[in-house]
Amino acid sequence: MRQFKTVCLSLSILIGLSCPRPLQAGGTVCSTSALRPVGDAVVIDGLKGFSILVPKIATEQERYGANMLADYLERIFKARLPVVQEPQPVKGKVISVGDTAKALAAGISPDPREQAYKLAVVSGNLYVLGGKRGPIYGVIALLEEDLGCRWYAAIAKPVVPTISIDKLPVVPRSYSPPFEIREPYYSDAFFASWAAFNRLQPISPWSAIPTETGGGLANLAYFIHTYQQLVPADKYFAKHPEYFPLREGHRHRSSPTDGQLCYTNPDVVKVIAETLEAEIAKKPGTRIYSVSANDNVYSDCKCPSCQKIIQADGLSGAQLYLANEVANKLAVKHPDIKITTLAYVGSQKPPKTVKVGPNTVIFYAPIRHRGNFPMLPIGDIKEIAEELAGWHRIASNIYLWDYVERYDGPAVPYPNFDMLEGGWQFLLANGVSGVFLEGGGDGHDSLGELKSWLYAKKLWNPQWKQDALIEEFIASYYGPAASEMAEYVACQRRVWSDYYHHRKPGDSLRFDGKSIEQMYKLLDKAETRCEGQADYCSRVERERLTLLSLSLAKHPRRAAVASYAMRLKEAEALIAKLKVKRFEGITAETGIEQWREKLKYGTEGNGLPQYSKNSITVKKAACPIAQYLPDATAALGHATRQIGGGSADWGVQWEYGSFFDLLDPGKTYIVRMRARPEFKSSPQKPGTLFSVGCYTFGVGGSQSFSGKFSSHDDGKYRWTELFKLRIVNPGTSGYFYCVSGNLTRDDAIWYDYLEFVPEDEFQDSKVAAKLPLVKL
Repeated sequence: MRQFKTVCLSLSILIGLSCPRPLQAGGTVCSTSALRPVGDAVVIDGLKGFSILVPKIATEQERYGANMLADYLERIFKARLPVVQEPQPVKGKVISVGDTAKALAAGISPDPREQAYKLAVVSGNLYVLGGKRGPIYGVIALLEEDLGCRWYAAIAKPVVPTISIDKLPVVPRSYSPPFEIREPYYSDAFFASWAAFNRLQPISPWSAIPTETGGGLANLAYFIHTYQQLVPADKYFAKHPEYFPLREGHRHRSSPTDGQLCYTNPDVVKVIAETLEAEIAKKPGTRIYSVSANDNVYSDCKCPSCQKIIQADGLSGAQLYLANEVANKLAVKHPDIKITTLAYVGSQKPPKTVKVGPNTVIFYAPIRHRGNFPMLPIGDIKEIAEELAGWHRIASNIYLWDYVERYDGPAVPYPNFDMLEGGWQFLLANGVSGVFLEGGGDGHDSLGELKSWLYAKKLWNPQWKQDALIEEFIASYYGPAASEMAEYVACQRRVWSDYYHHRKPGDSLRFDGKSIEQMYKLLDKAETRCEGQADYCSRVERERLTLLSLSLAKHPRRAAVASYAMRLKEAEALIAKLKVKRFEGITAETGIEQWREKLKYGTEGNGLPQYSKNSITVKKAACPIAQYLPDATAALGHATRQIGGGSADWGVQWEYGSFFDLLDPGKTYIVRMRARPEFKSSPQKPGTLFSVGCYTFGVGGSQSFSGKFSSHDDGKYRWTELFKLRIVNPGTSGYFYCVSGNLTRDDAIWYDYLEFVPEDEFQDSKVAAKLPLVKL
């Protein structure tokens, strides 16, 4: 506690006890820094007489760091320090950047770790040095942590304090980040200069930081799903089909969407290694390359040598074997090169006998389990905890690809702060040394600027306090509206906390009407506070758009159509004003069209014939393995076509979110489907046309309910009453899925639409009495 007070006192004297006037372009510089280093500060006097010294043979990062430091110090102290390269003579004291002869003479040895930095003060001189990427991180640490510089958001300018006295406070220290890969997939991180200042170390091509500014550890051209890139079928299949998987007695010409490689063919290893050797020669500073499966589920190879591994260790064993062989071959000339390979979908589980080589990195991407539990701390998900612990037992290098944001539609408030905060120590305990957070991507997302900055800081130093980071960001970035925006964020976090502590199987996070109304009121007040200050106002408006997205995400009931239309008009105006081009995963135009379609449910009854005036109809399913096609006999001229033979099972999904908002919790509905068969030839005996099952995230599937066909079926649409439905937990998420019945691949089913009829309005009591009850 005594040391912390010493630092606070030193910085308070130099920077000031109160925040200066807000800077509209960037924010405010505040004395309550969440990044303040722990330790006693050494105050360097007479800074304006210093020079910045770089080595005789300086790296590009040392040169960049020295010039960056000179630029910022000039803005802070209103004095330009000269940058001098050894062995030129220097008068007076110096700030030495990098592995200078002067640092060696002073007896200061750098921290040899790749991204470590050290700040040392000896005889009144300041030394900034470290591993290969350490000097530039040390410069940024000095600017951010000791002097209070910030770059909160890419759309704003950096925040730079001004210091009127000729003194520089420094806390001598050494630090190395625990995660060597640090990338939050949010739009701010796509701006290279912002990402570099916030000390990201990307692995994807979206956040391309130049080597001179601290990036370049990973070759971004070899990110993930690289089999096709490394051994393209167009180049090799004609002469070397043996490089590709054996299927049904023949070698298969793989593509990004269909098939992988022959994992055990030594010539495949040779081809990949030669390709990567050439890339390493082009970019000798890069050390991380991917040898990972194409993004599809057709992963088997039936050749005897591959099957020997697959039978014992699964696909993870075979894919790991290939990555190990490539890594071992490259390590002869390049012992520090790392080869990543995905543990993803069919290869998530660790193998039993194949071990992870010393130069191989497991890139663990638990999409199967994260999709079921999108808002839980990662360590709370039993399946992930077990798999990650299994990889930790056999791997010295693990990167995590975590799915932390809703990315399939317009941005809505998505409070993942405490979800992630609950996982940092779990990751460190399980050997994770790199993290890619799949956030909102390249589009507009909820509190995206806060999340980008916050997660950049936590990836650099997981020990920094989340609450302090959030408080500092809001105080600076939202200026006059800080108090309202702080409560707005706190409201979201309370909703998450309530969900987390009271969740039931299958629950998803939902905002109730009271919370939504409170958030609108807070944003109304925030906008009033920002009147006449366009930059601050637009920041609040960006978040208002996400709250509007939340309101518009729900299908409006007939009584709320006017209110929904008003919100839609406001959202369209904000999209135009803020020039929003993309949401999370979709274009702004697509988002608007989705909202307009939802409005039709309330204004037009979806245009479908209904059993009763209070029926709810859902015309279009999600079609991951099916098609929505023209059909003249369908109610609206289109219907969903699913082929038979089992190859498209689960490929037609009626998501709970497309109708839950329109059904009254506790009320019972008759669920029925309008469908017709398409037969290649007329059936000679009756059978099952299709089955509908219920899949609930976090719970799994339930019993299925079938529609039948008769012998000599006429192929026309008919109604099938499936089951009775009662919603007892509106937070449940999942879908009804369709499975084909006694059909061949030449046959198909056409689904017109679903209808939910209130049981008290359904006239056939005998049919209703026979239907089973499903509670969701």
